[in-house]
Amino acid sequence: MPDSLQDLESRRADLVKQIAALGDLKDQGKTVTESLPTPATQKKAAREIAGFRHFEQLMRAFIEVNAKICRARSTEQETTSQEKKRRPRLAKKPPAN
Repeated sequence: MPDSLQDLESRRADLVKQIAALGDLKDQGKTVTESLPTPATQKKAAREIAGFRHFEQLMRAFIEVNAKICRARSTEQETTSQEKKRRPRLAKKPPAN
């Protein structure tokens, strides 16, 4: 069963919170050659790379959820416009004398 629009919007909001909570990332995803002379700098670089990989995963999920929201809204709008077309018109009441 497809997710409701409300569920999708909630999931998107959760992804936004997770993205905002990310720590430092490495050089905008570009390959960088660095010397990592100490275990501390190696660990820091590993954390930053892992953070960037997590960011990529979150962004893919965000795009996927956003696409589902767009489809759900277009379906919702289509359904609403079809319902409007199908509504019977009410007969006008004759003026009161």
